[in-house]
Amino acid sequence: MEKNVFKRALRNKLIAGGIYSVFSVAVCVGLVIANATIKPNEGFITSALCSVDTSGSMRNSAAKSGEALAVEIEQEGIVLAQNNDNILPLSNETTKVNVFGHSVVDWLISNSGSGSAGPGSSQKTVGLLEALEAKGIEYNTDIINYYKSWCAPRDLPFSIQSGYDSLYRLADPSLSNDATYRTKYENSKSYSDTAFVCLSRVAGEHIDVPHQQINKYKAKQSKDTTRGYLEITTEEEELLTAVARDFDKVVVILNCSNVMQCDFLKNIEGLDACLIVGPTGTVGAKAIPQVLWVDIN
Repeated sequence: MEKNVFKRALRNKLIAGGIYSVFSVAVCVGLVIANATIKPNEGFITSALCSVDTSGSMRNSAAKSGEALAVEIEQEGIVLAQNNDNILPLSNETTKVNVFGHSVVDWLISNSGSGSAGPGSSQKTVGLLEALEAKGIEYNTDIINYYKSWCAPRDLPFSIQSGYDSLYRLADPSLSNDATYRTKYENSKSYSDTAFVCLSRVAGEHIDVPHQQINKYKAKQSKDTTRGYLEITTEEEELLTAVARDFDKVVVILNCSNVMQCDFLKNIEGLDACLIVGPTGTVGAKAIPQVLWVDIN
């Protein structure tokens, strides 16, 4: 009798366990199928279930508020790492500047992977140059146009498939080896006595920061194994040294998602100030001239 009761109880448990297992598998499969079905139609479903005001005025108001918040966040996040002799803020009489460093035409708005960002279909990214224009500051277009012709900007946003050629490329020309660049640099001295030097470094998930530097745009050896990616390159060191020697007011702008090794600020005499601005998102760069000319503290 007891054996029969035990067998029945065991059988019932096995049946219940089997039913539960089948049900669990069915639920999981159902969720996968539902997710695959719903995902392509999420916009339609959201519109059907939620009351969304898509009128132009509401959309424009939200976009304007979002941009203002982004600029405010950048204002609060900029770090003044160096300001020798209180060179900053710049005088309102400073209305023309030279902007050096290929990074300025390859402006960094985010890092890669889950932290990547890019402009919307109808949005234009604001980098330092666009921010200067909005402020009414002129910059030396001869230098800028040469940078653009030297090496085209990277495609944004970055992805985890971007790899070394996009994420970790270093593309500054050499003052000593590029006669055209050197001539344009010499001519820039008469344009303005104020110079900005932009440097950037970017990294992200799936690829660690390399312990070497890769510049495929060099005429000779493209890899420098004596310097890490977060150090300045020989081309950047050459440029920083020249600018520090030749211009009265020099501001280094670090547009980086990964902090650079900044010993060059002490090792190269004449680098007056340094701003760490980080990646600025699609509009945050508007805050940089506001800080440089003390529209905000």
